[in-house]
Amino acid sequence: MELAEIGDLAASSEWSRLWAADPVQHPYYQAAELGVAVAHFQPLYYLPVELRYGPEPGVPVAYDPRHLVAADDGGPVMGLVLTVERYPGRARLSAYRRPLSVVHDPGAGDGRLKSAARLIHRRLEELRARHGAEPYHVRDRLAGGRLSGLSELVLRAGGASRPFFTQVIELRRPLAEIEADLRTNVRRILRRERSGFDLSVVAGPAAGPEHRDTLRRLHRTMRGHEVRSAACWDAVLASVRAGAGFLVLGHERGECIAGAYFPCSARSCYYGIAAHDPARYGAGLSHLLLWRAIEHAHARGCHAFEVGDRVYPGQHAFVEEKLHTISHFKSGYGSGVEVRLDVFAR
Repeated sequence: MELAEIGDLAASSEWSRLWAADPVQHPYYQAAELGVAVAHFQPLYYLPVELRYGPEPGVPVAYDPRHLVAADDGGPVMGLVLTVERYPGRARLSAYRRPLSVVHDPGAGDGRLKSAARLIHRRLEELRARHGAEPYHVRDRLAGGRLSGLSELVLRAGGASRPFFTQVIELRRPLAEIEADLRTNVRRILRRERSGFDLSVVAGPAAGPEHRDTLRRLHRTMRGHEVRSAACWDAVLASVRAGAGFLVLGHERGECIAGAYFPCSARSCYYGIAAHDPARYGAGLSHLLLWRAIEHAHARGCHAFEVGDRVYPGQHAFVEEKLHTISHFKSGYGSGVEVRLDVFAR
């Protein structure tokens, strides 16, 4: 078993083979979508204060790509999107500021996967020592209900873990069955007539600057100020045009009043960025956009649709009430909650 470093994921045939074998293919770790990560840091508000991390406003950051693939004569076994984040006076290991997350071939067998995990863990610790980096964060998707080999090694080396909850819809079912799983009031909203309102999906080369600018304008109007940079919106457009995501736009009498961006791989779709005009809100705009995205992901053949993180009163008492309300909204979308694990190096 050997470990190789890759500078460009999109140009690596080994990474492409490994990604094709991965059972999750989480959209967050697609080469095109990582441009959004570079341009915008998404705070992990559901973590307790002592575990949160992020860039200081106005402090420049540089990335040194050190993506990893462990392979043997049988082919690639396990990999990791990995960058060394460099700040003035400090460094961090991450996937462009996102948690590290293993990509693997489950058909490789336990022995090969364990060997690959040992190589990757050893390289992480070498890089951490070399750069004096802060403790890194691994997001474990608990495939098959089991810890990944990397998480096992991080925990055995003194790391700590905390559960992460996310609402996931199983898409490998008929749409009618998925709809029947929705909360009663959500189904009622979806069936309610909204005069003059229509939805459209924008994907691939059909996406243009006008769609990017519309979503950006709605987001700025909704939030009251510019939250995401021009570079972030450019990255969203590039991701959609590359086939790594799609947009859903809602028009009322010809005017776009709501929109959302959904990163999407061949197997998984994620509820990314949503925006609307607060003056035209009501009658379940968010519900309608989200359901149209679920329909589209289902038609694409995705296995799962991740509505997003969930918080609970006892576990997340420190989280502001608005985010508990959003969590309740997500809970209306059937299937249930998956438990994943955030693992933090010592």
